Amino acid sequence: MRKRIVRHSVHEVSPTDQHWLDVDRLAQVEITSEDAAHPIEAALLPDTGPGWQAGKGGEQMLRLLFDTPMRLSRIRLVFDEEQHVRTQEFALRWSPDGGQSYRQLVRQQYNFSPPATTREVEDYAVNLDSVTALELSIVPDISGGEAWASLARLQLVVHPTFASGEGKQIAVLTLINIADSLLAEELVTEPELQSALDDLNRFTDDPRTLVSLPRVFQLWGQRE
Repeated sequence: MRKRIVRHSVHEVSPTDQHWLDVDRLAQVEITSEDAAHPIEAALLPDTGPGWQAGKGGEQMLRLLFDTPMRLSRIRLVFDEEQHVRTQEFALRWSPDGGQSYRQLVRQQYNFSPPATTREVEDYAVNLDSVTALELSIVPDISGGEAWASLARLQLVVHPTFASGEGKQIAVLTLINIADSLLAEELVTEPELQSALDDLNRFTDDPRTLVSLPRVFQLWGQRE
């Protein structure tokens, strides 16, 4: 897990069978603090513990910086509080430009009242293109108490995206399947077609690249 502790800044800048995003491989994590016994990995990675807890009281921030822009379709947050009565507020924001600007998704408060109310689960269906950063800020107690922020789970789903395997070959396979039609209609020459296939194969073979399934569309063309 790539992460770093950063100074907090106030400036504006079904779960079990879902294919969750591999945050460990695709993003760097920034946090304002963490308890050594409850690191951020425990909230982001499966089977790594009960969740993250801040290393100090007061407002905290978690930021995911994606290696490549993501198309997010689902964001799931889980918060647990089994000891203290408190009202928590969190805000979720995303950036399309590497953190130069942020757009707010939601700001919400929730009342914990153990033992009756100990868990908050928020599950958002979204349609966000070109997400380069996702930021979660948590005020653990809006009354100003010294509560410590925590997060049991943060899980993300992207529009179907592939780093390897058959899914990553969709562009190459699609072009191969329509090649005869393109040639028959004289929309492309054989050298142009081969050059496009070579480019796609190089892209597909590059372990640093991802392929996301496209939206459904139609295309008409005419060669001049």
